[in-house]
Amino acid sequence: MVRCAACFLHQSMKIVNIVVNLCGFAMIVYCLWLLKKWNDGFSHLLLLTPLPQPWFIYICLGFGIVVCLTTLYGHVIANSDSSSSLCIVSFQIFS
Repeated sequence: MVRCAACFLHQSMKIVNIVVNLCGFAMIVYCLWLLKKWNDGFSHLLLLTPLPQPWFIYICLGFGIVVCLTTLYGHVIANSDSSSSLCIVSFQIFS
């Protein structure tokens, strides 16, 4: 019974990590597209003042990178054989 619960926890962590990783990857791609559109939109303008920085795009890009790295760490833990590390990560997620 305990082995079945651990197997279910491993599989559910893998599925959740894949979904969250895809969301993080989509966020990175979308931010890079926004940054390209931002640069293309201001490339033809003759401005005497400096352009404002697209801080929101940079924050979202950084958040997407952090999400991808975190899910990579979760995927490594979900594939490990140590039940104690799985228990620690599960406690961190749900607390």
